[in-house]
Amino acid sequence: PFQDGAQAFSGIAQAFSGIAQAFSGIAQAFSGRGPAGFPLTNRWAAWYRFASSFYHPNPPTPIPFMARKVVSRKAKAAEAEAAEKLESAKPAKKKATKRKSKKAAADVRMKLYWGVFSQNLKRVAVFEFDQKDDADKRAQELSKGGKSPHFVQKVKEQIAID
Repeated sequence: PFQDGAQAFSGIAQAFSGIAQAFSGIAQAFSGRGPAGFPLTNRWAAWYRFASSFYHPNPPTPIPFMARKVVSRKAKAAEAEAAEKLESAKPAKKKATKRKSKKAAADVRMKLYWGVFSQNLKRVAVFEFDQKDDADKRAQELSKGGKSPHFVQKVKEQIAID
């Protein structure tokens, strides 16, 4: 019954938009309420979103692309050659680099100790490195009787060089 394909397509499109508008109108009639005024279930809300997605009162218009500026490759090559000639015409001078003298490394000696620490990370006692057993005993003594736990940890300290 249609004379050409374009007319057929426009007729189908009009029919489909009419159906989408009808569904959208039905869903809007509920306005968030189902039969007898009860709130819509998730199934009804999903159907409303699905049906209303087909009809858009103000469809977004496509943004046209801006035309690019035409760049001539010959002109670009000529500019590059002119820049090379300018650079080669000027003699390149090397800047004298300043040599930084290295600072003499300060003689710093570190010594390792065993430290007894409280739960708040406060150092309670310090023992020589070979006295770890004494440090462990001290930590156990301080932790007895339901007091806060103490622990032993290595400590590095700087010593003076004579």
